[in-house]
Amino acid sequence: MARIWKIFLVTSRHWLPIKALLEDHGIEIEAPTFTFRRRQPRKKRVDILSCPLLPGVIFVAQERADEAIRIVEDREMRLRPLPSSIGSGLCQDEELEGLRLAAAQRTDIRSKLLVGDRVQIDFGPLKGRTALITRMRRDSADLLVEGLSWRTVISPFLLRKITS
Repeated sequence: MARIWKIFLVTSRHWLPIKALLEDHGIEIEAPTFTFRRRQPRKKRVDILSCPLLPGVIFVAQERADEAIRIVEDREMRLRPLPSSIGSGLCQDEELEGLRLAAAQRTDIRSKLLVGDRVQIDFGPLKGRTALITRMRRDSADLLVEGLSWRTVISPFLLRKITS
């Protein structure tokens, strides 16, 4: 049987404490995360950090959603349902699996793209065009797009490496 999840919004600084609190009470939740490596300047230590894929969003099993709200409000934190103007506030297992896959892809996308690589843009107004990476930053890539006389900056998650 497919499980239905209720979508809740939380303030970003309460995301981790609410997640831990609900897990301690045995409430099944999903909060997709991705990991990345961060090296501190002038230090040899490399930290592996885990961050939410959707900051401020937690998915709670629908059958225990009311209990989750009560538990969180007792601790003076807020767990707000998704506003109806945005959507139904519910999501199926299949949709959540798509988020898990996106988190897994986001984990290793930066290690695959290097300066000088040829890429294809998969989304946005430049969809289908090929480009050359001229610079990689933490959350963006500088590109020289073929057929255009200007450079552009784009998220690396919208790119696909061309192997030839």
